[in-house]
Amino acid sequence: EAGTGKSRAIKEYAAKNGTRVVLFEATTETSKRMLLVGLENKLNVCFKGSLDDKIRGIASELARTSKVLIIDESEHLPFRALECLRRIYDFSNTALILVGTRKLKNNLTGIGRNDYNEYGQLSSRIGAKWELKGLCYQNKEGLKDEDLKTLCNHFDVEEKKAIDLVFNLARGNFRKSEKLLKRACEFADGKAVELKHIEAAASFLMLG
Repeated sequence: EAGTGKSRAIKEYAAKNGTRVVLFEATTETSKRMLLVGLENKLNVCFKGSLDDKIRGIASELARTSKVLIIDESEHLPFRALECLRRIYDFSNTALILVGTRKLKNNLTGIGRNDYNEYGQLSSRIGAKWELKGLCYQNKEGLKDEDLKTLCNHFDVEEKKAIDLVFNLARGNFRKSEKLLKRACEFADGKAVELKHIEAAASFLMLG
């Protein structure tokens, strides 16, 4: 889901691991060529020739440096760009992490498409998947909200009623919860955040 903290998590991971990580952020306009050129720029290399030469060159550089390749907003990548990543993964034998919304899963499996069988090469290489559920989620033991409490405590919000209100308004969405708490702090103006500040902040945000 959007706003669950995917991009924040991988950016912090990349920042902590520095030269061991190559982080590329895709957009709705990222083509296979733009992807390959972008990866070259991230690796500080440039391979002349065809796109095939670039794929092999990038793979060799990743293998040589043992870097982890992370692609954020991967749901925006067209099939051919995903195929380029597949070949880079095959040639380099290094870790590849694709981060995206649920649309990414459909793009990797071809669910609902007429050319479904073409996607087998992609989906068969997925070694593991992990779905972020946000700051709160339900399991057999009930509602798990430790992450929400941690975020609220970061903004000095510890009262149960206040934390419950943040949950009810933002439904555990990381981005919405953080924006709500930041705006509530502005309304509190240096004082302790109260329910009225959270309610006032909510009236200015799109939380539905």
